[in-house]
Amino acid sequence: MLENITQVQTARNALASATLATDQLSAVQQLTETVTQARNLYDVMYVVATKLWQSASITANATAVLDTEIANDLIPSSRGRVAIIDSEQTRIRSAAQTVVDQTNVIYSTLDDSGIDVFPNQLKIRNDQYQADKTAANAQSIQLLLTNSTTMHADIGPALANTLSASAAAATAANNLSAAPGDPLLAAAAANAATALGTYINALQATIDSSRINRHYSELIPYAAQLNTLNDLIISSPTSSNANILAAKLTETKTLLQSIRTGASAILASQNTSLSAIDQAVTAARASIDYPLINSTTSSVVSSINALVNTMIINDDNLTRTSLASAIGDFKTEQATFAALSIASSSARVPYAVSLQNVTVDLKFWSNLIVAEADSLARQAKGVPIAVGEEFSKVTPLSTSAYQIADNALASSQNAATAVQAYINTPTAAKQTAASTALSDTLSTAGSLLSAASTLDTSLNSSASSALPIIWLSSRCDAFRDTADSWWNNNQWKNLVFYQISDAIRSATPGRLQVNQSGNYRVVVINAGRALSGQNRGTRTAANFFEGINADTSRNVDATAPTLTFINQSPSATFNDRLAY
Repeated sequence: MLENITQVQTARNALASATLATDQLSAVQQLTETVTQARNLYDVMYVVATKLWQSASITANATAVLDTEIANDLIPSSRGRVAIIDSEQTRIRSAAQTVVDQTNVIYSTLDDSGIDVFPNQLKIRNDQYQADKTAANAQSIQLLLTNSTTMHADIGPALANTLSASAAAATAANNLSAAPGDPLLAAAAANAATALGTYINALQATIDSSRINRHYSELIPYAAQLNTLNDLIISSPTSSNANILAAKLTETKTLLQSIRTGASAILASQNTSLSAIDQAVTAARASIDYPLINSTTSSVVSSINALVNTMIINDDNLTRTSLASAIGDFKTEQATFAALSIASSSARVPYAVSLQNVTVDLKFWSNLIVAEADSLARQAKGVPIAVGEEFSKVTPLSTSAYQIADNALASSQNAATAVQAYINTPTAAKQTAASTALSDTLSTAGSLLSAASTLDTSLNSSASSALPIIWLSSRCDAFRDTADSWWNNNQWKNLVFYQISDAIRSATPGRLQVNQSGNYRVVVINAGRALSGQNRGTRTAANFFEGINADTSRNVDATAPTLTFINQSPSATFNDRLAY
């Protein structure tokens, strides 16, 4: 997001400084491109925030139902007896299972988005506390921190210090409220408030510094390919294979060098991997000592796997780690209650209480995510929609970054037309029209930068694992998820599939073959109309493709699909269309 803001600012500055019409035309065209990227970025952010809001809302509602059920069941009878009778146990089990069914969805959606709601929630609560240093506001901060957990080597200690400071601030504020005129208590409360503010700032700074620009999954294919090439060295120790390995090691080093973070544990592990790569590259390029090549490359693979593990453990996303912890605790208690075989209704009570406690924790995070996702969706484009509603029908809010970017895009396109008209026929009237249009473009671009900065302030995120494609040109507008286009309306996206040779591109040829020949890196299949026996309601390869194209290895996640395809002339039994 910051990169795009910089691009828009740079393009706007270039336009503002351009004096010749030809330079103005070039500058406004460049601005058009960056504004298009900005608009499409906010469009994707809206989709991501909305999907997160949808899954979190379902989880929040499910936990609320369960919490209410348990609370009602724990109300003492008229004789003061508390018990969980059979019908209540059945209802609790059913409601708890509903929550469990949703937990994987909310976690995967949060994980894919990379959104971290913790920093903004901490800022909101701290702003409230700084404006009114009451015990309640300090306890609000304390509640957030108490429900948060992390294994991050740097964030963990900062979180613990801030939690202690919030408890001290709450106690000091409580003491002062009991004796508001006591100067010593007033001084203690002021000092505690100052200390809390200092620790909060330090925690926020630590989180910001710990952000990492790469997802650990990007490293895994490199380790796998190095391992394969190392096996090749063992079976065929030739200088040619050593050179191929050296090239892959160098490529891997470039990837590792691109990792940017302030996390101490990750930096240490990164340096270990880079040092191991240097030794392996030296050995591979020498092409003399093949056992040394093997051992040094094995060390590289081990170090990369260790780096991946370090990145997983030192997760900079406090919402993700805290939600995972809450889900884990809930599943443990839910499984215990589901397997409960105690006949005594009163003996079931402690288990219900334990289940309710973890339900409250999960509900806490679900509601925070709902609120944050709703705010982000509105800032990005519009009001989040319910599951099943069409993204193409969403009306952008006038104050949203998307709408402001769309206005800037229209203005820049109009300015380009006006400047081109002046260049074609340089009259005074057309010069005035071009000047007016350019002035409007500069103004709308300025509004866009303001809206983008506001959105960036509230958006906190770590490396995402599965963000939707961000189309960088208006020529691709038909493919946006939110577009009211022939692509979406006619569901063409359900008929187009692709397979890539490898997770990462390398110097080696592609491995995909069509009609038993070729070394292709990618094959795209457009499924034709459903043939006899194909049921498109079930998403299996056989219901869309024919021949080897329909191999069962292409079903579900297709983690190891066959590398072969077939291409034939259309017939009653084959209508796949391939591009490769």
